[in-house]
Amino acid sequence: MELGRKDDFSLTSTGLVGIHQGRLDYLFPVYQEDTSTINFYVAMLYSGSRGCQSMKDTSGCVEPYQIKWLETELFKLDEKMPVYLFLHIPVPEYNQAWDVPSTNGSKYESTGSSDVNTGLVELLVKSENVITISCGHDQNNDFDSIYKGIRMLYGRKTGFGSYGPDHYNRGARVFEIKKNAWEFNTRIRSAGGMVEHQTYRTFEIFKFLHYSIAIVGIAIVLLVFFYCRRRFTFIRRYLF
Repeated sequence: MELGRKDDFSLTSTGLVGIHQGRLDYLFPVYQEDTSTINFYVAMLYSGSRGCQSMKDTSGCVEPYQIKWLETELFKLDEKMPVYLFLHIPVPEYNQAWDVPSTNGSKYESTGSSDVNTGLVELLVKSENVITISCGHDQNNDFDSIYKGIRMLYGRKTGFGSYGPDHYNRGARVFEIKKNAWEFNTRIRSAGGMVEHQTYRTFEIFKFLHYSIAIVGIAIVLLVFFYCRRRFTFIRRYLF
């Protein structure tokens, strides 16, 4: 972080830091043009890699002691102060968020959340300050949904490491936050410069086509079977 802050154009700031068992969490303010009025806060939580609480063979999570720290800090804020939250591994509620009919974007792999729900979303709903959760981790997903009043978003795979994306170009999710920071627009900007405004569920389209082709294939097999069976019965009756 200190290296990043040395860049002439860097706006990196440590903000308010919670340090718990080697995990660093951040809650820092973003100011209006006059640099004296806070417009909104950005929260960044460390979700680990593998293991959550006592379960070792599962994806990482935001641990309860981190949630307790965030709860303390959120309830210090004015109720009119919006917070945008970022973490790497999605919370389990992303599974339910995908099922919301108004969801847009893509889901080409299962949600890689922890098998343990540590209650982060429950806290966010109670606080009423946090309006978005943004995550990564699942590199073939980039959907955008609203669940329990909270906007839940994936980013877009940007780098060249690991796997994916398999069905679209690399890119990034862009946030355009307005002066009234409770309002924002978001879009995907791909590596080629194309702007993608997500207005449909691409996984559903491909799943429908997949199932449709499978049903048609099964129907053709059944028709051929019964046709051949009738022909064989006719031949056996009149020739033998």
